[in-house]
Amino acid sequence: MKEKKADDEISEEIIKNAGGAFYYHGRETDDDGTTLYIFEIRSFSVTDIERFVKTCNELASSINTGIGFRVFFCSDVGANPTMFFIGNYNDENELYDGMRYLRIWDQTRFNDKACNPELYSGIEGIRELHIGKAIQDKADDMGIDWYDYWPELEKLVIEEK
Repeated sequence: MKEKKADDEISEEIIKNAGGAFYYHGRETDDDGTTLYIFEIRSFSVTDIERFVKTCNELASSINTGIGFRVFFCSDVGANPTMFFIGNYNDENELYDGMRYLRIWDQTRFNDKACNPELYSGIEGIRELHIGKAIQDKADDMGIDWYDYWPELEKLVIEEK
């Protein structure tokens, strides 16, 4: 997939700060004003993900509407599965004061590296976490407690899908 050029200040700043680890693929705006930015990850690195989310958080801090970032990876089987979503709103469209909502999809059938729970250890301030059961199983096997990453975590949802 071809990377798109920045089309607003937010995408421009993220591209500038992502250091080539993320490619921009555009944005979508819902009828309710929620904006979703779509990025392709090129590096399964704790540092790159931490830098990406930190930049998203800094840019979104002054926005009073829903804003989210969907990150996918290219798969050699032709699919482009979503790896994670981070946003300043939750499934009930309640706004947070920054990127406090994280959803990690189970992509074990596509890429085991994308399912490493440690990749998210550098993200700060998560209050609501939704994860696939396979991700939780990996976290359990690795001895990871999400509350160690995010002591302010208020809601943890393990999805059986």
